[in-house]
Amino acid sequence: MIAARGSSCLLWAAHGSPTEGEGRDAGQHNLTPGRTSSIAVPIFRDGKFEASLSLIYFAAAMKQGEAVERYVGDMKATARLITAELSAAEMPDIEFPVFN
Repeated sequence: MIAARGSSCLLWAAHGSPTEGEGRDAGQHNLTPGRTSSIAVPIFRDGKFEASLSLIYFAAAMKQGEAVERYVGDMKATARLITAELSAAEMPDIEFPVFN
């Protein structure tokens, strides 16, 4: 488990790709049974958005501000390491199977 202290929450809207330093704070749990909430940080490859690193938790277990305070710092550090590895590595072309 990742533990961290202090930072800002980065949540991305599905309609757009983030750029470094951008983020949105949704501040709400979802409405489905189980009431989960999440925080996420971007991962880039060669300066372009590639993926996100997300932490999903039960909203009843912790408030979003606490999750941000505890985990986002280490999540950002981990995302920076992944970004550096992706940007430094030659990425092979991967063919994905097509399922009918």
